[in-house]
Amino acid sequence: MISFKSVTDWLNTQLEVPPMSDELRWVLNHWSEVHSAMQPVLSRSMLVAINSKIRKISTGKRRGYQKALSVITVYLSEYLQWSIPEKEKVKLQDANNKWFEEVTAQSANSECLVNSHQKLIEDAVKQPIKVNAAMLSITLLLETAPISLPAIFYLLTHPAVLEEVGGIATVCYPVSLDDEGEQRQYARYKLSALSYRLLKEYFRAGGPLKNIKALRLNIREYLGSAPFYLENVSDSQLLKMITCYWQKRLPNFFVKDFINPSNQFALHPARYLIAANCSDNSRLTQNKTLFHTHTTLDINPSGKQKWPHKKLLKEYKKLGKKAVLKLLKSEPSVVWPQDNILPQLYYFYVAELIEFGGVKKDTLRVSTIETYTNGDEYLNLHPLSFDDAISEEALNNWAEGFYKNAQSESVRLHLFYFLRFMAEQELTDALDIDAFQPVNLPKTVDANLVSAKELNEIMHLLSESEAENKFQQLFCLVAVILSFHGCLRRGEILRLRMQDVEISEPKGTLFRLTITNTAEGRTKNGKSRVAHIELPIEQAKLLRLLLKIKEEAHYLDPLIGFSGELISSRERQYILPITRAIKSVCGPSARFHHLRHGGAFVLASQVFVLFTKNVSSVNCVYLSALLQEPFVKNRFSYWLEGRGIEQVNSVVALDVIADMIGHSLFETTRKSYLHGHEWIGGYFTPQVQQYSKLLLRYILGLNVGSNDISRQVNILISNDIENLQSISHSSTNLLPRRVHEMAVNKASKLSWLATCDTNLVDPNWTAFWIEKLARTSDCSLDLLIQNSLNTKAINSSVTWEELSKIKQLLYRNKLSTQYKKTTYKLIKQLLCKLDIKECSFEMEMTKRAAVRYEKIFKLPEFAVFNRHFTLFKNRGTLSDKQELFIAHEIFIANEKLMVEPIHLGKTKLVVRLELSGISEQWLINIYRQLFL
Repeated sequence: MISFKSVTDWLNTQLEVPPMSDELRWVLNHWSEVHSAMQPVLSRSMLVAINSKIRKISTGKRRGYQKALSVITVYLSEYLQWSIPEKEKVKLQDANNKWFEEVTAQSANSECLVNSHQKLIEDAVKQPIKVNAAMLSITLLLETAPISLPAIFYLLTHPAVLEEVGGIATVCYPVSLDDEGEQRQYARYKLSALSYRLLKEYFRAGGPLKNIKALRLNIREYLGSAPFYLENVSDSQLLKMITCYWQKRLPNFFVKDFINPSNQFALHPARYLIAANCSDNSRLTQNKTLFHTHTTLDINPSGKQKWPHKKLLKEYKKLGKKAVLKLLKSEPSVVWPQDNILPQLYYFYVAELIEFGGVKKDTLRVSTIETYTNGDEYLNLHPLSFDDAISEEALNNWAEGFYKNAQSESVRLHLFYFLRFMAEQELTDALDIDAFQPVNLPKTVDANLVSAKELNEIMHLLSESEAENKFQQLFCLVAVILSFHGCLRRGEILRLRMQDVEISEPKGTLFRLTITNTAEGRTKNGKSRVAHIELPIEQAKLLRLLLKIKEEAHYLDPLIGFSGELISSRERQYILPITRAIKSVCGPSARFHHLRHGGAFVLASQVFVLFTKNVSSVNCVYLSALLQEPFVKNRFSYWLEGRGIEQVNSVVALDVIADMIGHSLFETTRKSYLHGHEWIGGYFTPQVQQYSKLLLRYILGLNVGSNDISRQVNILISNDIENLQSISHSSTNLLPRRVHEMAVNKASKLSWLATCDTNLVDPNWTAFWIEKLARTSDCSLDLLIQNSLNTKAINSSVTWEELSKIKQLLYRNKLSTQYKKTTYKLIKQLLCKLDIKECSFEMEMTKRAAVRYEKIFKLPEFAVFNRHFTLFKNRGTLSDKQELFIAHEIFIANEKLMVEPIHLGKTKLVVRLELSGISEQWLINIYRQLFL
């Protein structure tokens, strides 16, 4: 149901004067068709139904109802993102064009406003300033963002909106509330140095604003006085003046984007803090659970499904929160049922509700949790197997049927909360919950990403942690690189084949990726696309190494994985470790898909830099390295085709971004992948601005007549002297970022002013991987990898196909990676006894020998063989004791004995080894090279 409150809350963030409340209520009360909609679609029949009711009104109220209908249509289209008829889209576009014409008509007033405000500020800083709400509001509107007055009022009355993170000052405030009042979506804008200083002073003084009416009155009086003399300025007129000014600062697309942030959500404040304060790699140590394989159980033989969350709720009711949390911490590691993981996931869901509470309360009653989790009977009808849970396609198909078959709206809502929980778990983080969101709520944007710096940390973590074998580690490293720079979904990176990766030149850093439908699955929209990526030198070396190792692989083989390896196995082996590394570095809400978000952010930044050549606002060395002019031009060389940027049509630049990501419209990319506004403006503002020394004194917190300003200016220009040529007695040209950082960090933290090292040296990932491989002594597959890279190691070097077959053989069971000296001794003794030609050996028929050989043939390297026993029995031996001994002491499982009588010689037992699909002589010969 579309509520009156949700519409009016949204209207308060808009720029135009809303219709009367009574008119809105009337339309909503008489429009039953829109309330009963099951899909986010405003159909022509719905509009015909409400228009027929409006036309029956014979008085002037009809106009008010029609305006209310127009507002609700915009609300459904822009805020709830419903599909609307083409005719209505044209109407909205016409209204939008008309609004911008009205903006242009305010050009003279806008120029007067800007010039007068600048003059007023210059005069004000000549003496200690007493900041008032009107002055601060106009400064924020001109220097931070052209947002609505209700948003400005929120900023001025909530000091917590001010963020000072990583040397950058921003304002962050909630712009979307869910049905329970959860502040789940935010807008974030970067403050100018002046805005930051004024806002700090205002909060320190304790602004006296009581309500938004008082703010409107203050602004009206402020603009009506000298030097403005703008009488009776309405909210709408003021914001059109402000927008007219911003049209000169930003491309047209981003002007409207900045005005209404309700669909361009920023990172959650807690996630932003993690991203901005992401520490250096020295804190990273190997993670022993990163490459851990999930333990699973076979199908429950009883067929009766148990739901452990019920027992947990009983304990919570009986023992209380503190005791239950203690019990939860002492529980052993999880074992996932192979046939249905939902009971275990539901248990974790209840445990999280107990520990963290709900949206409004830290502690929930048992009855409340039971209300949230009363869907176990419905879940019983829709089991989710472990293999389906780790498969992106199977998981989302399950969720679609599971959610859409729910009968009531309340059940759907509770199931949606559970799906939202599932989307943050490492096992099920491929779940896309966009399609399951209630139609009467704004779509939740997954506002998160992996930054360029965090990518580096994730790679360090993957490199330092011990994998089952070094190829698992190499596949993970290449997968994380391509998923980030190529903006790939997890299914796309898994389905990427050898033929889909092309390199521009033998030792190049430019690659062409083809993302298309394969036998293993389809792209999300069913269409193919091409991604051109330029990689940092050391990351490119790692990809070239993998391509070199697999150069003999079949062109349809997966790039990430061995020949013949199932996609479900590749999900477990390579995607899950990456997911764990992402969560370890970026926090529990981060998931694999956020590599794609991070790559989209870099891609958009590179396109902006291609045209503006402005990187002065970037304060991250890792991002800055990806934005250098040669790097960016090389990536887009396919588009530039040798032309200068001035010869390229800039209008299609945003389409280039969308095409490479796989979206039909850039608006989709902006809403879903490019989070926040704080990073955009810096690419389009002048790299150097002129500051008067009076203004600088105020910004830096110095006294009006302080002589320390000269020293501060020298610090500011010391790193940028080549860019700053104009320095006078009264003013100086400076980089705005330097001024901003010094204002935020003060003189005691001038480390932020160090020059950005754009020649960042990446760790030598390839050398590091090869060095770790060279230290391998215990893992047989790693030793084979060494030999495959060194053709002189064995007479016939290991081909990729053979290596893949060995991997499948050795890794049916979990591989032991470390053997004791006694075990090595036993292996050596066996290999010395083996007849290579016949692949057989004679085995002593003693209990000691039985124990010794059982131990050997349970090792993964030897468990792959099928053993065939032949007892060559002297005819003079009448007893069957030997056959019984072999059956009871030597056989491991379902093995058979063949008895052949001999006339001469002693009775002996010969064991012949066989393999399917690969030469047993070849494998034994390799083992002799490894172990002898």
